[in-house]
Formats: sequence, C-alpha cells, structure tokens
Amino acid sequence: MKEGLKNWLVIFSIVTVSALIVHFGFFYQKDESSEVLGIQEVNYKYAPYITSIAPISLLVGDEFNYTISVSDLDSQEDDLIYFLTEKPEWLYIDNNVVYGIPYKAGTYKFVLTVSDGVNSTSQINYIVVENEE
Repeated sequence: MKEGLKNWLVIFSIVTVSALIVHFGFFYQKDESSEVLGIQEVNYKYAPYITSIAPISLLVGDEFNYTISVSDLDSQEDDLIYFLTEKPEWLYIDNNVVYGIPYKAGTYKFVLTVSDGVNSTSQINYIVVENEE
C-alpha cells in the first residue's frame, strides 16, 4: 500500500476526532428556550471519548486486533458498553477488543460505538486489506 494513503488516513482520523472534541467541549451551549418538561438534558462533556486509533492496514489471512482505549469523566471503564454499528462480516467485538481475520482483499469500513448508558461516541474506521505479494 502506498505510504501516502496510510499517512492521509491517520491524519484524517486525528483531525476528525480533534474537531469533535473542540466542537462538543467548547462550542456546545445549552439553549434554555428549548427546555420542555420530559426532555432529559445531555451533557456532552461527559460522553465517553475513544482515545485509541485502529490499525489501518493488514494482509489477507492476518489477524486484525484492536484494543479500544476510552476516557470517560463520569463512568468507570467496567460500566462502558462497546458495539459495532457497521462492520464487515469477518469482524467481531468482545468487550473492548475488535478482532477478526479478513479472507478477501479490499477496503472495509467499521463503526465503533461506546456508550456509558447516557452518552455515546462513535469512531469511523477504515481497514485496507491487501494480498500478499
């Protein structure tokens, strides 16, 4: 795989995550006029934040293994729920580990979501699987 694509994917992931942190951490303001009886206020400052970056490439037949690291100001790590909202058929999740063995070359997308029961955060990832040369 070309080195430029790998670098671009890493930079894109970092910029996207940073933009989300800045947006929800600094620019989110509570709109007092929209408060209605029965609507629960959500504080995005306490949403779980995925701090790890998934591997972006591997070879067909090699094991994909991604241990998820999360930071959450108002929950213990044991209370977090991890799930894949979009994934290729060969990818699985068990607690905070995403794993699988690709059997075909291609570019695959998976969306990882972490929830503390009140707030949740998603991370969009791409994996480039190449044939052995």
